[in-house]
Amino acid sequence: MAFVSETSQCRERLKKYCAGYGLDIGYGGDPIVPSAIKVDLPKPYMNVGGAPLNLGGDAMNLYWFTNNCLDYVFSSHLLEDFDPKKTRDVLYEWLRVLKPGGHLILYLPDEQKYRKHCKETGQPYNQNHKVENFSLRYVKSLLRDISGIEIVHENPLCEKYSFEMVIKKVDPTLALNADKDRKPGPLKRFGNILKSYFFIQIVDGGIKPSRFHLQNFYEDRIWTNGIGIIKNIDYKLKPKNRYLVLRTKGYHPYRNDLQKLGLKLFANNVEVRMHHQDRNSYYFEIDKKINHLFEIRIESSVIVPKELNMNNDIRSLGMDVELLTIR
Repeated sequence: MAFVSETSQCRERLKKYCAGYGLDIGYGGDPIVPSAIKVDLPKPYMNVGGAPLNLGGDAMNLYWFTNNCLDYVFSSHLLEDFDPKKTRDVLYEWLRVLKPGGHLILYLPDEQKYRKHCKETGQPYNQNHKVENFSLRYVKSLLRDISGIEIVHENPLCEKYSFEMVIKKVDPTLALNADKDRKPGPLKRFGNILKSYFFIQIVDGGIKPSRFHLQNFYEDRIWTNGIGIIKNIDYKLKPKNRYLVLRTKGYHPYRNDLQKLGLKLFANNVEVRMHHQDRNSYYFEIDKKINHLFEIRIESSVIVPKELNMNNDIRSLGMDVELLTIR
């Protein structure tokens, strides 16, 4: 008997949320609607419908899309496959690309019900599942750490072992809130690397490091995904401040080829001109019109280390930020 896609079981209920320009992430050959941009691994491990792949890559990094540009993101039976330490960041990334008013539509397995179903029916168990207590409650607990959203639909049991939910993005500037019980992630680690001149100046200005918010930084290193953003800086520039200096660890293979590196830095959404490079540091000349710094955006080309035979890392990586200073 031919395998029926999970998406086919929820299509009639959920396709109404998939209007406009959007994605089906991990579509497995059968997109939620024909017009969806189909995203999956370069070689999907499941293909039940035959629809061709549009974008092959890492679902943790939607670097093809800028912030606030899509009407919907749909994903069926994929989120449970991620490392539990990264699931919250995956949700954040999927929400990042949505316009305000856009929807994240999820159709997912309740792990315990799924295991019971497999045991009772002999259906092969999917060994890619990573979270023993994966459920509607589990996903909602992760979403509580993300502000600027609201759940507009949920059903704890659909068909035999699945659940579904629809999350609406209401604020274009999402925030990933700190959780006291979480292990140090990029927010705390970035506070640590700002302990030099830049960080001291901000502290002197009365700004607490907990107010920094990082967007599009990976958790295990100081890598961006190609568009790294530091928000909530709130620093008043002094007349003597001339340069914004980005120091890297020097890991990027194109670090000395500025054309391939494609490095750009923006202060308050205004591009800052690169003045010069000094080994692993890049000096950007601050425009005199900028007198108050609220946000820094770091854009660069993206590499996949495994494709360049550097290591086995399959992530799409931008810049490796070690330190930001104002001089």
